Amino acid sequence: MIGIITRNTPQADGQLWELKCAIDEGVPLFLIHGHSDASKRLANLPAPISGRKIFNWTEANIISFLDRL
Repeated sequence: MIGIITRNTPQADGQLWELKCAIDEGVPLFLIHGHSDASKRLANLPAPISGRKIFNWTEANIISFLDRL
């Protein structure tokens, strides 16, 4: 699963539920920033993804994730 994390993520109950389900079920999860501008990125991550690394949205990062599946 690829999760796109934006400033709206903390209020996106459906997205948070899907992320939590993926984590609980052990689904491979790759989180990417929804904005390339660091000032528009989420500063505090909500509970389901707190402490997880969020990668830049690049073709190379996505290909690397998919190659590991």
